[in-house]
Amino acid sequence: MVEEVAVVVAAAAVEVVAVVVAAATVKVVAVVVAKAIVEVVAVEVAAATVKVVAVVAAAAVDVVTVVVAEAIVEVVAVVVAAATIEVVAVVVAAATIEVVAVVLVAAAVELSVAL
Repeated sequence: MVEEVAVVVAAAAVEVVAVVVAAATVKVVAVVVAKAIVEVVAVEVAAATVKVVAVVAAAAVDVVTVVVAEAIVEVVAVVVAAATIEVVAVVVAAATIEVVAVVLVAAAVELSVAL
């Protein structure tokens, strides 16, 4: 009778230990899998972030290039316009001087003829 009870208790103890070990194993596996998933997700998110940053950076370069190009075009346009205005001013001034000189010469000729 005692032996039978001892066998039953021992069997029950083995079953309890087996259940506890199995539960602990499941928890460990669950934790390891969860950590691995977190790491994979973290790596994927980091990679995606890097890609997005790279795309944004590329877009920023394009925008900066366009803005700089437009600014250069505007500066060139202003410089060309200013140079054109200066050339026109010089040409007009030269023409005015020539006209004044011709008028003065004509007036001088008239005076000398009159005298």
